[in-house]
Amino acid sequence: MENLKKELREKQINQGIIESVYCSTEEEKEFQKYIKEGGSIPDDVYLDECNTFFRYKKVALTENEISELLLYRQLEYQENQTRYLKIIKNTAVVFAGAIIALTIIIFYKLIIAYYFMY
Repeated sequence: MENLKKELREKQINQGIIESVYCSTEEEKEFQKYIKEGGSIPDDVYLDECNTFFRYKKVALTENEISELLLYRQLEYQENQTRYLKIIKNTAVVFAGAIIALTIIIFYKLIIAYYFMY
């Protein structure tokens, strides 16, 4: 369950729905004191790679605005996929045309060579 929450949090960060906010120096000192005394930090406080304490905070958007933002991002992603698929299709058509042209040229040269042999 913890892995799922962590994955959800990472996705929210990547989409800009939540952001990390570093704790104040007073809070940092308090949390370090708790740890030295064998205590634990609150559940909503995390420690990054640089041993700095932070909390996750939702951005100031309503649920409807977040839904709309994610919808627009999804539409943009689909448009990009469509564009890439068109590029792949056009590239395949060009290569197929080149192969057909080369096949015709080679076949034509073989016929001419055979004709002049006899």
